[in-house]
Amino acid sequence: MEKLKTLSYHNELLLNTSLFKYLSIINEKNISPIIRDVIYDNFILTTTSFLKNAGEETINKYREEMREPYERYIEKTLREGWAGIKHNLLVSSLITFELFLNHLVDVYYKNFPELYSNDDISVSFSVLRDFKNQDDMREYVIHIHLEKFAHLDLQEKILYIKKNLKLNSDEIWAASRKDYLQDICRLRGRHIFPGEGAEIPDGEFYAHINYLCSLIFKLSVYSRTRYGVEFEWIKDLSRYLHDAVPPG
Repeated sequence: MEKLKTLSYHNELLLNTSLFKYLSIINEKNISPIIRDVIYDNFILTTTSFLKNAGEETINKYREEMREPYERYIEKTLREGWAGIKHNLLVSSLITFELFLNHLVDVYYKNFPELYSNDDISVSFSVLRDFKNQDDMREYVIHIHLEKFAHLDLQEKILYIKKNLKLNSDEIWAASRKDYLQDICRLRGRHIFPGEGAEIPDGEFYAHINYLCSLIFKLSVYSRTRYGVEFEWIKDLSRYLHDAVPPG
């Protein structure tokens, strides 16, 4: 039976929160002047060769004249960049979660062929003759179905998983009685560039990514206890989990 790669996707999300924490510490310690100086030195280095007179006196005058307006520009860029980092990490986390959902459906299709219909797929004779055996054709059919699933938006994917995979328990999707999914789906369509949407508070940022982490784990555990689908974790949790009980 195919296993869910739960640990890989779960850790990918945790890395985003860790990276944001490290960057927050740097930001709080006001490292921006150091970064600003490095950026300015690089700017001077790459532009002085185009001056009419590249003598030392001209370069020094050019350096001093450019410093104030360029530092003002860099300060603005760093502030906007900090907001952009948070947006980008959140968008990256959403993409990782969607990739996990694609993987989840792939594993279910491979373990439970009854979930999809061959009748929905038309195969030309030229394609059919390239199949070496029944397994090749099955992989092809699964691939077509997965492509269709991958093109659904996040809300449609979740509805599909709840309906077709029967992963619809409130134990999976509920989190402190807050509808995080509604917020996440709204954020999914938000532009990642600073100024294009309201700033995301740090607490909200962590809450959303932690929720996605918990969803990955809960979907995996529920798949194990409900349908016997194994998942990769730091250590085998079988002795802590209920045996799979097929839905009746």
